[in-house]
Amino acid sequence: MKGKLITFEGGEGSGKSSVSKFVFENLKSKKISCIWTREPGGTPSAEKIRSILVKTSTDKLEPITELLLHYAARAEHYHNFIKPQMETGTIVLCDRFYDSTTAYQGYGHKLDLKTVEKIKNLVIGKFKPDLTFIMHIPAEDGLKRAGKREVETKSNENRYEMMDIDFHKRLEKGFLAIAKKEPKRCIIVNAKQPLEEVCADVLNKLHKHLKI
Repeated sequence: MKGKLITFEGGEGSGKSSVSKFVFENLKSKKISCIWTREPGGTPSAEKIRSILVKTSTDKLEPITELLLHYAARAEHYHNFIKPQMETGTIVLCDRFYDSTTAYQGYGHKLDLKTVEKIKNLVIGKFKPDLTFIMHIPAEDGLKRAGKREVETKSNENRYEMMDIDFHKRLEKGFLAIAKKEPKRCIIVNAKQPLEEVCADVLNKLHKHLKI
């Protein structure tokens, strides 16, 4: 089977991390060559950049700095991990990829979308995921979930969660706009459903895509 990149996108509290890990376990149980990874992160150097992006207070980074840091991490991740894995025929399941940068820094922080696109092309060219699941949940509902998760896991990776509601509403609209622009690649999933239903929905669509 040819290597593929399957990405999972969505706002805070959309459940994409849980769903992507569930899918990974499902494919692994079927003896399909696959690997799970995340952004920002995925390589030692990219994980160091992640720490700056998700743990710094909300007023410490300029939006353009965020954009460049995300793509610095992505350059390391894509060229040193994702691409080599795909070349071996492995299915790479990635929790966030460049659509998140477009949504968060482009729509959320209102950076010029053409500038965001230029940086993307500079770093990874015209490369695109084979399939992208966009977990859609209203911004307010997603933030409530994220806050509950933060308490349960005691995570301190909450920089974006602390941004104001208007940012998260722009983010929500951004992901929907991305899906509308590329309907063949992007599948919108109703992430407000119970997690088990979301997982079943995603698996069904992915199995059809992979023809398994």
